[in-house]
Amino acid sequence: MLCRTIQPPIRLVQTQLCRAIQVPRRRGHNRPLPGSGASPFSVDKLPCGRPRFNVVFCNPQIGTNVGSFGRTCIGLGGRLHLVKPLGFDIDDSAVRRAGLDYWEHVDLMVHDDWRAFRRHYADESRSFSDHSGTDGVKSDSAALLGTQSFFFTRQAETSIVHAGPFSSERPIYLFVGAETFGFTEEIVSDYREGGWGLELAFPMHQPDIVRCFNVATSATMALWHVYNHMAAQL
Repeated sequence: MLCRTIQPPIRLVQTQLCRAIQVPRRRGHNRPLPGSGASPFSVDKLPCGRPRFNVVFCNPQIGTNVGSFGRTCIGLGGRLHLVKPLGFDIDDSAVRRAGLDYWEHVDLMVHDDWRAFRRHYADESRSFSDHSGTDGVKSDSAALLGTQSFFFTRQAETSIVHAGPFSSERPIYLFVGAETFGFTEEIVSDYREGGWGLELAFPMHQPDIVRCFNVATSATMALWHVYNHMAAQL
């Protein structure tokens, strides 16, 4: 009589496999994965204590995109900036639902318009710049050169895969435009004429079918790219 090989149920094998690779965790503590080479200091903070990663949504139209990305910001230690006008109410329940119960913990800054954001940006960046204006005081445009600023657009000639390494001493700003029209002419002319922003694009496998990625997806890929580079550098 032929012997039969009895295979354990697939669900049982999957359960045993998950248990075998499960990383032990203590309540209230986040442990790095074994062999991850995680730095003993926080990757998401500059030496001065300010956020290293800043993601700027310029005139976002869909609240759920912002809400879902808020969770990513918390996980990777980024600060989220929203530049008005917005296509939704920031207190809308849909935004909060998309961010689940994490929304209240998002490091969020809302700016009335592009000019308001630019003033804030220049003030925060001033201490990282060695460039001075003609009167000996660092001008707004000069101060912006003290940061690392990247604008994500389909028109860019440089791919994000070629971006890096990044300075560990200066903040990084990642800009994404509106879902329907991208960046306004005011924003584009500002960073192009001022020379303080580098345009980047994402690789696209079938651009004739997929015009662009979802805004929240784009922001997530951008943030993870710089985070990954910075973690390797530090």
